[in-house]
Amino acid sequence: MEKDQMNILSEILNVPLDSGDKIFERFSALPGTIISVGKEPLQRFVYIPGNRKDRVVLCAHIDTVWDRAYKKPFSGERSVIFEDGVFKSHNSECGIGADDRAGCAMLWALHNSGHSILITDGEEHGKIGAKYLKKSHKKIYRELNRHRYMLALDWKGT
Repeated sequence: MEKDQMNILSEILNVPLDSGDKIFERFSALPGTIISVGKEPLQRFVYIPGNRKDRVVLCAHIDTVWDRAYKKPFSGERSVIFEDGVFKSHNSECGIGADDRAGCAMLWALHNSGHSILITDGEEHGKIGAKYLKKSHKKIYRELNRHRYMLALDWKGT
């Protein structure tokens, strides 16, 4: 992994776990970004349309199971360290939030690739952001479905 990519991953993994706000704001500041926030908690997404003819949708979510919107928020002291080739939490009470902060870091590294970027919230609690997009933004939803492929970056297994 290149040094810049390591820095991006480390920076995003070290965002506090109790909210995805800082990551949402980071992606929201990119040119051409479409941002939508609903009336209910976690009803939000960031969509950056790609400009390649063969574009795909690269998708990740900003929430973690330790988000304050869930029943087990973690707001204690935590930092992510890189040790023996692996990112780890220095606090055994919580993980590193890589589900799906690692996906967000990958999308940040690829945001200039010409592919479309979709960041949703509320995935850990029933795909709230994605359902909000589908219900409230039918034009964007149709556009997403016209892409060649959709690649959702997420954690599965151990």
